[in-house]
Amino acid sequence: MAEQVAPFNVAILAVPEVTASALYGMVDLFSSPGRDFRFITQGMAGDQRMRP
Repeated sequence: MAEQVAPFNVAILAVPEVTASALYGMVDLFSSPGRDFRFITQGMAGDQRMRP
């Protein structure tokens, strides 16, 4: 069985010029590793590897 690894924190720097869609796009991007691949291939959500 694979060892359970705790997700690591990812900081996202938002400057005044950033739009909401770009910022939340980065949140979605960093939230998906590990979680979405298992959902696509096996039909159930996997463990979240990054925590934005």
